[in-house]
Amino acid sequence: MWHRRGSPRAAFFGIGYRLKMNTKLEIPEGFAPSEFSRRVPFAERIGPTYMRYTEAGIDVGAWVTEENRNGGQMAHGAFLIALADMATARLAVNAAGAGQGAVHISLSMDFFSAAPVGSWVIARGHIDRKGKSILFCSCDFYVGTENIGRATAVMKIFALKGPVAGDA
Repeated sequence: MWHRRGSPRAAFFGIGYRLKMNTKLEIPEGFAPSEFSRRVPFAERIGPTYMRYTEAGIDVGAWVTEENRNGGQMAHGAFLIALADMATARLAVNAAGAGQGAVHISLSMDFFSAAPVGSWVIARGHIDRKGKSILFCSCDFYVGTENIGRATAVMKIFALKGPVAGDA
């Protein structure tokens, strides 16, 4: 379906529409660069990303840039899902404890609204339920105060067996 240039619907889909990037890309207070106990090459490609711990869980934040947008001047869904992956995996690894790792059994996301290029997006993760070897986590996504999506994950906890090839 074609949309008239300048119409609200055309703006949503990025037709003749460009947001000004925040050229300073200031990181909100309390966030620090994401750090991983093992090298995560994929995370290096979508970043930089930032984390902060809260009483409820963890916030993973990132700027929506030209490099991680879709054709409509908004965050690509895979970029947002990657933030959910980081938040839920970090929650699970921290909950599992020393000598333990975690992998996703499932991860799904519902999109409510767009995260435009130039916006700071936060994936706010928390643990919903914890079993002996399974964790149920969720993430709510925010641009400012607007909830733009929700992801849910099921994580499997396992014992680590040593270094992984490529770890520094």
